[in-house]
Amino acid sequence: MFDNFKWINKGEIKIEENKVTIKAPALTDFFCGGSTTSEEGILPESLCNAPYFYTDVKGDFVLNVKVSHDFKETYDSASVMVMQDMDNWAKCCFELTDFGTHAAVVL
Repeated sequence: MFDNFKWINKGEIKIEENKVTIKAPALTDFFCGGSTTSEEGILPESLCNAPYFYTDVKGDFVLNVKVSHDFKETYDSASVMVMQDMDNWAKCCFELTDFGTHAAVVL
């Protein structure tokens, strides 16, 4: 089922019957393109280091996912992305906010 999938920043993966679990290392994110540094002065390398497990799709498609997360730290998230290239992508995250709440965030 996942024979045609590839990695950007390979991560730890566990595949069961109807469940794929990918663990991202601490202090990783995916927020590439647009500028050379963030407002906090973080360099782009540290903003594009999260694991991304993907397959190429041509034409229209429908993506159905159910995400869950064992939130431990602020900004921990379960995320789903679509990407054309490193500068053109969209990410939907279910994350633990800096207010201590959970939120759906789309970038």
